[in-house]
Amino acid sequence: MDQPSSPYAAPTSAVADRTERPGRPVLAVLAGVAIDIIGTIIVSMLLGFGYGIFLAINGANTSDMEALLTATDSSLYMTLGMIFGFAVSVLAGYWCARIGKRQIYLLGSIQFVLTSAFFMLITPTEASLLHLLLAFINLASVFLGCYLWQRNNPLTRAAAPASPAP
Repeated sequence: MDQPSSPYAAPTSAVADRTERPGRPVLAVLAGVAIDIIGTIIVSMLLGFGYGIFLAINGANTSDMEALLTATDSSLYMTLGMIFGFAVSVLAGYWCARIGKRQIYLLGSIQFVLTSAFFMLITPTEASLLHLLLAFINLASVFLGCYLWQRNNPLTRAAAPASPAP
């Protein structure tokens, strides 16, 4: 006959450590590139539509709208476009790291190179110092996304060695 269990004893259950699925680096890079390219296009279209509506409400004619929407100087439209574009790159870096799970900064770098190559192919302007600066900021945005995943991933934190006590 079984021993009577105490009502004060802790319940028993089969507990196992969570096993981590291996990362998929090719899928991670492709997902990061797709999120960056598609997200940037969607954000720029929404921003362009919104700014165009704003200009139309304020009485701008079509030639003025075209000039303002295609201006490459430091306008509010271009500044907002860069900020939202960098935010999309942070999101793309996060998902690249989340799917890849290993060597996340290498995968983020590959994603950055492929995305930058795509945008350089479709952009008709010549490279300048400003483009180089924006590329480095974009790389930092991708790395920020990788870092955010790494910081918030409990399995990565558990695998990190603990610092010695003073």
